[in-house]
Amino acid sequence: MSEITTKHGNRNLLNPEISRRSFIKVSGALASVATASSLIRPNPAYALTTGQFQPDPLESEPNADIKYSVCLMCHGSCGIRAKVVDEVLVKIDGNPYHPNCLEPGERLSYSTPVEDAKRKVGTVCVKGQSGIQTLYNPHRLLGPIKRVGPRGSGQWVSITWEQAINEIAAILAPYADTKKLIDSSAPELGPIANKVVFSPGRLENGQKEFTDRFFKNQLGTINYRHDHTSICETSHHVAGSLTTDGKQNHFKPDVVNCRYILYIGTNPLEAGFPMNPLSRKTMEFKKRGGKMVVVDPRFSNTAAKADQWVPIKPGTDAAFALAMIQHIVKNKRFDRRFLTNANLSAALRGSPKEYSFTDATHLVKIVDGRPAAYLRADEARISGGTSQDYVILDELTGAPTALPAPNNSANPARRGLLEAPGGSIEVNGRKCKTVFTLLKEQANSKSMENWAEICGVGLATIEGIANEFSSHGKKAVANAYRGPVKHTNGTYTMLSILALNTLMGSLNWRGGNTTGGGRWHELDGNGVRGAVDLSKVPGGPAASGIQVTRVKASYETDAPNIFKRDGGYPAKRPWFPHAQNGNFQEVLPSIAQRYPYGVDVLFTYWNDIVYTAPAVRRVFEGILADETLIPHHIAFSLEPDETSSWADYILPDPCYLERFGTPHIAPTIQTKLSPFRQPVVGSFDSQMNYTPAVGDTMLLEDFFIAVAKKLRLPGVGSGAFEDGDKLDNAWDWYRKLLNNLSVESGTPANEIRAKGGVFEDDAGAYDGEYLAHRYEGIVRFFIESLALTKDSMTGKYFGGLPKYETIKDAMGREVKDDAGDYPFTLVTYKPVNHTQSRTIVNPWLVQALMPENFVEINASDAASRGIETGDMVRVTSVSNPGGITGKAKVTQGMRPGVAAISQSYGHWQLNSSPINTINGMLQDYDPGRGAGLQGNQVLRLDPSLGNVCLQDKVGGSADFYSSRVNIRKM
Repeated sequence: MSEITTKHGNRNLLNPEISRRSFIKVSGALASVATASSLIRPNPAYALTTGQFQPDPLESEPNADIKYSVCLMCHGSCGIRAKVVDEVLVKIDGNPYHPNCLEPGERLSYSTPVEDAKRKVGTVCVKGQSGIQTLYNPHRLLGPIKRVGPRGSGQWVSITWEQAINEIAAILAPYADTKKLIDSSAPELGPIANKVVFSPGRLENGQKEFTDRFFKNQLGTINYRHDHTSICETSHHVAGSLTTDGKQNHFKPDVVNCRYILYIGTNPLEAGFPMNPLSRKTMEFKKRGGKMVVVDPRFSNTAAKADQWVPIKPGTDAAFALAMIQHIVKNKRFDRRFLTNANLSAALRGSPKEYSFTDATHLVKIVDGRPAAYLRADEARISGGTSQDYVILDELTGAPTALPAPNNSANPARRGLLEAPGGSIEVNGRKCKTVFTLLKEQANSKSMENWAEICGVGLATIEGIANEFSSHGKKAVANAYRGPVKHTNGTYTMLSILALNTLMGSLNWRGGNTTGGGRWHELDGNGVRGAVDLSKVPGGPAASGIQVTRVKASYETDAPNIFKRDGGYPAKRPWFPHAQNGNFQEVLPSIAQRYPYGVDVLFTYWNDIVYTAPAVRRVFEGILADETLIPHHIAFSLEPDETSSWADYILPDPCYLERFGTPHIAPTIQTKLSPFRQPVVGSFDSQMNYTPAVGDTMLLEDFFIAVAKKLRLPGVGSGAFEDGDKLDNAWDWYRKLLNNLSVESGTPANEIRAKGGVFEDDAGAYDGEYLAHRYEGIVRFFIESLALTKDSMTGKYFGGLPKYETIKDAMGREVKDDAGDYPFTLVTYKPVNHTQSRTIVNPWLVQALMPENFVEINASDAASRGIETGDMVRVTSVSNPGGITGKAKVTQGMRPGVAAISQSYGHWQLNSSPINTINGMLQDYDPGRGAGLQGNQVLRLDPSLGNVCLQDKVGGSADFYSSRVNIRKM
């Protein structure tokens, strides 16, 4: 029987029982967590009554330890309190210092000594508690493996980390060259280093900045991070960023103090970030008399707690928002005083005082019938005006007036007219309209009745919601997340929803729209004295060129030689100049088409794109299998999943309970906070080299430091940072991040570690009727950069205003699958007990709560097809005529004509079946991981491209909610 030698001695990777014993210490402490046959904890009362299991040791007992860290069972970044007994993790609770885990008045003051905090336990959800099973997952890889059969065959051999480091360094060596070009006839593509691509799925802050440093600033590739955001919510972020000139991209209501919340396509009580505090705050909001309306085709847990559920047609949320805007503007139910502030000075000096302002009064040039760009003062021939100054119509005189640097509060206060007399004005021969007029015209482009018909919501319902929403002024918030933006029209839809809040002027107000309490800055300490900018590499290269996914680059201006080679419009594939968060789903098809160039080395990290991206399973498997397209694929993964199973190497780094990190928090929390993730098990030697608790795994940071040293890259060893400090192991990196947090926050580094982060106390949340942590600056209705950008596929300009569009392919053609053959729109969602693909390995979340998922269908639709709950059905689509099968669940909680399949189930890899062999030995498996079905497989491919899903060409989002399907009883 083959064995490998690990840091912990000989560990057998092959025998499941020995493997389990190799990393679980069978002791009285562990017996409270696991049994010989299952990791599901029995009923505690039963266990104590029968004497079958011992209770958890008390925190005060000498063999028990409490360690604080940060959860990663979802993206909420809740603090965790880990109880470790004899070096074994036995219980996870919430960190009582962390505001995700307890409400104001319950949470511990940060000054509370750590020893006293042992008596306080915070809350954490069922996913967080089940993290123990992620750590002690019996199917985890216990060391690195290398492919020995064809790609995807599941045939592996174990190797040492030394072998992995040497071989992968040798693979990278030819690409550590930032002078040799990919193509001398198209120098804009950059150096051959760009043929190395790093594509992580879930990569946390701390890790992100480290890998950015390695790939971008040490190796020199422009393809330093193609992460998962485009299959999550990126168009939401892009829209927010566009409205604030890149300053903010995420907004949340100040839930507890709100009076009216309109949730559009978001489900905070099941899948919000962070779900735990959102749920508590929502219940307090309801207790205080707040009203909640949920617009969603599915009756979610959030809808169940709402005052009103509005089952909208998927993909038409912009029509709903524009109808509301039309009604609000027509009936003058907006905040006129707020909108007439033309710059920050006017906002700050007005009554009431505001901390943000809008471009509502700014003039826009109308060229060839379209809003083309802001009018500038030099074009208007205003004395002393420059090409940088905007132009408004002065509120008192009506005269065109220059508006220099509106975000500069030192400039004179300016207030403008919302509309020119007659709706438009000619300035120096140029026809112009105010942004407010353009927004009104956009909302009036269809009648209220037409908007209502498009979105499938009654006219009276829309008008009633618009009236109630606007009646609460600055204490009303429209909040959206994934639902409205995961369509081809996603960015424009989000811009339409954001405009509702801007009309009310609710940003920065207590009970209004917020950007959260913010954080301290671990990467550079915000430039304070004593901090170090850790992104900088002394002597390191400057990455340059076009990313393989063509994000953040303009086809015509940034790639003139490619534009010429392609013959102008259309490009061979879309370019995404506004997709600031990348485009995950474009990585593999771009590699397959070698556009704009081929890739030789692909690194993936916790990346299961074959499972998680819509529509592309067969296409992406074919690309990953082809060694001529991807000569080298190195994957970091805890197990062979649907994507890493096609790699040449699988390198298991530790799980989140054995890692460091500096996660950031969604703006649900109004106090400032910087959580700190750290290992709760495992050990450090005298040089702070970390040995994980489970198997022979290695921290991502330690691996790349070793590779960088082999390649003799700058930025490792002595003199790695600008202050001359060293970088020899992962702790050196996190020590520097921790120091920056310490310097900026004024909190000792040891205290930050001891308390799991640095957290502002509750008193720091508010400043009277305002939020204490505010966004100061412009909020735009008109996005000039969009209006000046041409679509790389059609050659037409994008629009600069919120708008409704039908679902379209990359060539701008409407996608309209025959409703007779495919009468249902399929949507997906995340149930409260799961997170994407990874939580299926946690038995508490599967066997104990929901062993399988279903095809959820409206009762009337089911009756017409003779379908009952529990019947086997087949779901088919244009892109997958063979379809997928699963059990039906009949419900009244679904709009007719819509069906839903939740995420997380139906795995075909991840040790769900007897597929993998290591050193010739078939590996154990868990068939429960394959239960249910995976809906992504029947979603729509873009008919004009053929090898990628439908996608939003502005924000880069993959389209999850526009596909038409049929459902037939088997």
